[in-house]
Parts: sequence; C-alpha cells; structure tokens
Amino acid sequence: MDMKLDSVPSMPAAILARFEKAIVRELDVLGSDPVTAFDAGEGLGVAAEVPAALQSMLDCDALAREIVDVVVQQQASVPDVVLLVPAGALPRDAAGRRLRRTCSRRFREGTLSAFAVYRRGV
Repeated sequence: MDMKLDSVPSMPAAILARFEKAIVRELDVLGSDPVTAFDAGEGLGVAAEVPAALQSMLDCDALAREIVDVVVQQQASVPDVVLLVPAGALPRDAAGRRLRRTCSRRFREGTLSAFAVYRRGV
C-alpha cells in the first residue's frame, strides 16, 4: 500500500468513501462534503461536520442514529463511534480532500474537536 495516501490501513479507502457518500446523500442537512469515515482503533469511526447555525437546532441523538443507520445499510455493521464536529473541524489537505489518517490520529489523541460523541454500546 502506498503510505503517502491518507487512508485507513484496516479498511480500504473505497469502502470508507462509499460510507461518506451514502451519508451525504441520505442526510442532506449536512451539506455537500462534511463527512469523514476513519479507523477508530477497534473499528469504524464517522465524523460529521455540522454547521454552527444548525448545532443548536439539531437533535444530535437522532442525527447520530441516522448516520449509524446509513452505515449499517452499507455494510451491515454498526460504527464504533460517531462524532459530530463543528464545520471546518475535520482535517483536510490544501486541495480540500479529507485526511482520514489525521482524523484517526486526532481522535485517538483526543484532539479532534467534537461537540457530541456517540459510542457503540454506551
């Protein structure tokens, strides 16, 4: 595998991209490119950017459940963590592409800014 690519080693980038596209397609409230799927350590993580204007109006629990439902439809298993983050919080390169490995690292370090965190089984 080309280590220059910012992909999750345990899950092919094409699968992660499929999850991201499905979430954006099903949940148009999030905008056009606000989702990053990443390696959460023991499994799949999904981080979704939520515009500031919507953060106080959204039912965060319902949004997290909808994200989980979309992923389950795509792969028949539940993400281990869903993060709702402020718009602009997800790491991107200079061209605006998602940086999954950086997102994963920041999640594990606890430095990925999230206003809501939902963990499977908790």
